Amino acid sequence: MKTFNVMAERHQWRLIISVLLFVLSGTVLNAQPEVKSVSYTNQYNMVPAGYTADEEYMAYLVRYPRSVQIVKADLNGYTDQKYSLDAAEIRQAALSPDGDHIAWVETTYLGPAQDDRIFLFEFATEITTELTLPELPEPADDKLTIRHLKFIKGTGELTYMLGPGAQYPDLKQLVRHNISNDNAQLIAIEELPVNFGKLVFNEYEFSDDGNTLLYHAGVLYSATDCCYRKPGYLVWQDTGSAQSKVVIDLTENNQGFKVALSGDGKTFVYQNNQSLYQYSVNTGASDIIELNGLAAPLSDHIKWMDLSFNGNMLAVQGNGKFTDGNVFEQHKQLTELRFGTQFINFTYRPDVILAKNLQTGESTVLNKFNEVQLYPAVPIALNSTGDSLYYATKQLGTVHSFVTHLLVKHAIEFIPFQADEAITGAWFDAQNPGQGLFISVAPNPNQNPNFSSISEGQAVPIISWYTVDNQGNPYWLLVEGTFAGSSIAGEAYLVTGSQFGANYQTTDTETTVWGEVTINFADCQSATLNYEPVLEGFEAGQMALNRLTTQSGLGCL
Repeated sequence: MKTFNVMAERHQWRLIISVLLFVLSGTVLNAQPEVKSVSYTNQYNMVPAGYTADEEYMAYLVRYPRSVQIVKADLNGYTDQKYSLDAAEIRQAALSPDGDHIAWVETTYLGPAQDDRIFLFEFATEITTELTLPELPEPADDKLTIRHLKFIKGTGELTYMLGPGAQYPDLKQLVRHNISNDNAQLIAIEELPVNFGKLVFNEYEFSDDGNTLLYHAGVLYSATDCCYRKPGYLVWQDTGSAQSKVVIDLTENNQGFKVALSGDGKTFVYQNNQSLYQYSVNTGASDIIELNGLAAPLSDHIKWMDLSFNGNMLAVQGNGKFTDGNVFEQHKQLTELRFGTQFINFTYRPDVILAKNLQTGESTVLNKFNEVQLYPAVPIALNSTGDSLYYATKQLGTVHSFVTHLLVKHAIEFIPFQADEAITGAWFDAQNPGQGLFISVAPNPNQNPNFSSISEGQAVPIISWYTVDNQGNPYWLLVEGTFAGSSIAGEAYLVTGSQFGANYQTTDTETTVWGEVTINFADCQSATLNYEPVLEGFEAGQMALNRLTTQSGLGCL
């Protein structure tokens, strides 16, 4: 093993500016990211390993064609420690809570056989050792697979799922591995009824102290020449007491599945069919979580979830669909490859990373450029206090596929709802259908083009209010308003005179100020219309509004 010298490159100002220029790209995020560590090098493939319990360091592995590099980043000093390794195929990594070790899973090829092995690197001695895997109760000749490598924060034990098989491994064992003495303890799946197939570990989480365990046992079964997996059971248990268990039957669940356990072990979140639930161990009750941003119902599976220590903050990564039916339309360029003299661009729509306060109901999207575009980010972890999310993202150069990986600590802030062009559409009074508004947001041709936001007057909301007069006749009012935070305000006008069709004469029309109108938006789906007439015969009042239609391409959160 060859080791690079520790590189204390104090180039934080250049790095911070570069990252912010990339992340912001001339737009404004809902909450500005707080950059704590950056690796600014041409890299091929990064495998995040997590952060230390004291949030002093993050670490990851970089896979090059013929080598691997360990990077340990100081979150407060903007310096990197880099070490090179002679390693084969690496798929996952984990940093110990104290920051003394980094572990990774490496696939080795020995003759016809291939197996997953776990290696441990100690930063102080720069020595790499291989951990001894436990013997399985039922040894198999098939490939040995390791999944979901992670450390228990309080005990420092390494944990992982283990079993034979390659593409669809038979993961019947969960392992708690003491790295100090290389001693491993096997945990088997609870015996639960399965009509067809067998139970295998799919997801698991330990509490910070290791005293509680939450795992999802999926059903693995075969059909024709392939294998499939469906949700089976979710089990929460006190690791010190076989009697203290919570079992949730998911055998009717045909959706994707993810779980998250709070650091104190008293709360967990799980998906059951098209809903997301929060379970309290203390009360024994499950409550539905409204994500207020990701698709509801959850038509696609959630890719990643994490909970804060007390279970109050939830971070979720999911698809780009939203409750109002809109989708973030604009694609983000992922990579650029050169074949001969031609460039081929690959684009994709990044997933949404959403943070939600489960006590207050507030939510915000963390990887958001603007109302129609997301930037790609891979979540690593929600910190214990729930006030920041660690994620990895990448920046692309313009020549020879130059790729820069960035590590970011994003502070979670809940910004009040801002009314903008995304509220374009039809709104109506759900309690009294038959009256409502059409809102259209148009560019202002007289506006200074250097203004950078709608709040500065870049666009004008035009409102058509369809209702009836005091005699029950159709009655239309027009409003040219202005944006102010979560509101639109302006004067309403009544246009009378002239006649229908060919008999219409502009000189016969009369425009009268009807009164003042203010629309206060609670979110993308609900608002309140307040009106103050100055025209005789009408009284002041208000109307509750609900969204009826949206405009494609305008994501509204």
